[in-house]
Amino acid sequence: MDEPNAPPPRRRFFQLHLSTCVVLMVVAGGMGMLNCMEGSVDPNELYHLKQDRDYPSWKAFGWPYYCYLVPPDQELWSEGTFGVMPGPFAADVLIGFSLIWFAGRACEWAIRRRTEKRASAEQEP
Repeated sequence: MDEPNAPPPRRRFFQLHLSTCVVLMVVAGGMGMLNCMEGSVDPNELYHLKQDRDYPSWKAFGWPYYCYLVPPDQELWSEGTFGVMPGPFAADVLIGFSLIWFAGRACEWAIRRRTEKRASAEQEP
């Protein structure tokens, strides 16, 4: 039979606590909100837009790098928009997954540390 003061078994790699999942949802929602905020880009800043002088600036979406461009007279998902730039999009995805991974590891580390401190405090006479 198990000892009453035995520390809980370690979780497997892919198991997460419910509080960690809630934090990850908040982080992912915040990043989604940042990605949908509109910015503007001067066509002279982007090499593939230098020949298009019809527009003074383009609507740009993405965080931390703008990766989706739209002419100013069109809506975000309308026909004929410029579309996704693969380089900044890949960087945005990599940074987003890195932030989510870091937030999950930090939450799980804090929970594990708190559990170990409680177990050691209960074992002291």
